[in-house]
Amino acid sequence: MTFQGPEQIAQALQATHPLCRARRFQLDVQPPVRSELGPHSTIDAFFLFETDTVLGRGFVRLVSNADDPETAQALNVLTLVKELKGYPGDPFVHRRRENTPQRSVENWADRRKRDAAFEGVDPEVVIVGAGQAGLALGARLNQLDVSTLIVDKMERVGDNWRKRYHSLTLHNEICTNHLPYLSFPETWPVYIPKDMLANFMEFYAMSMELNIWTSTTFLGGEYDPAQKRWTVQVQRADGSVRTLRPSQVVMAVGVSGIPSIPTIPGMDQYTGQVVHSSRSTHDLDVAGKSVLVVGAGTSAHDIAQDLHLRGADVTMLQRSSTTVVGLEPASVRAYSLYRQNEGRRPIADTDLILADRASLARISAFIGHGNEDTKLPVEWANRADKWLSDLGIAHDTCLHPGDHGISKAMLADFTSWFDKVLR
Repeated sequence: MTFQGPEQIAQALQATHPLCRARRFQLDVQPPVRSELGPHSTIDAFFLFETDTVLGRGFVRLVSNADDPETAQALNVLTLVKELKGYPGDPFVHRRRENTPQRSVENWADRRKRDAAFEGVDPEVVIVGAGQAGLALGARLNQLDVSTLIVDKMERVGDNWRKRYHSLTLHNEICTNHLPYLSFPETWPVYIPKDMLANFMEFYAMSMELNIWTSTTFLGGEYDPAQKRWTVQVQRADGSVRTLRPSQVVMAVGVSGIPSIPTIPGMDQYTGQVVHSSRSTHDLDVAGKSVLVVGAGTSAHDIAQDLHLRGADVTMLQRSSTTVVGLEPASVRAYSLYRQNEGRRPIADTDLILADRASLARISAFIGHGNEDTKLPVEWANRADKWLSDLGIAHDTCLHPGDHGISKAMLADFTSWFDKVLR
């Protein structure tokens, strides 16, 4: 939930404080840094806090108070739950340790086979879909020792990418696609080819010790509010149906996981092949043949180019106008801060900084770039786009009280404001 303005933020904190008792606000171990937001100098800092149930982390962007240069005003404040108290989330601090005297003839491979079979027991969580979201959530739950089963209709983990059109690479940069606990290798390209990603996902599932049933179809389920349990049925590769009773079911099939195949008049009389972009097109014999690609989006252009290179006479059918931008420099605007922070900040820090892009766009009006009430929607969109493209750390220098006109009062202003509000 997002709140804007000191009054809304203060009211929200006062309303939720009796329930969560947020406290112990303090600067994180990283020193604050001076950054640039357009022409304005800011102070960026991470902070820590806790409530009765969670350990939290946040990010604040400060500017000097025009009325009192010794204090600061917060342009935006972002918070997240780092971990639940009693359920540590950092695997490096809380690694599992095997007690040597308790070893048996059952080794790691035996235990993995047994755990994944769920013979005579039910998982606490069933995740439908072994794509990025399903694997990431499975890894998080596994770290918290929550019994989890992931089911996927594909034959192998990664087939949701592996079996798509031949020339496919991800359309967003590698920095936005990392998975928890195991980042992509530093040697990988900016735009990941589909087969490289698919094989990594399979490796990731093994490395994170995820329990996955592939070639398994989720048939459906019902929830019993009295028992607080689901009763779900899944069909295995051999045709057998297994009934599971988890407490939670997560649908991780993606925003486009189910192909939308329209009914076109005359299609039933068409004697040629009709395929959907969700499947592989590499096996199609297209050399010297005419091919109609319906659609003019990114996938359509990729497929059309691939078919053309393989000797097809390609025609694209376009229903309405399409926005066309070059890969460079237009597409890199969203990744500018990731590029500047690469090797300097953890990915998680940059994710938090950019968590509220809409508010960052509105900040431009606050810092003296026109009255947003007088702007037309198109003009506002252009202005927001410019500010998002300019967003980033122009130079990082560790700050010390007194440097660059920054006082101890300015650095402490944010946490002291929280204390005043929550009293």
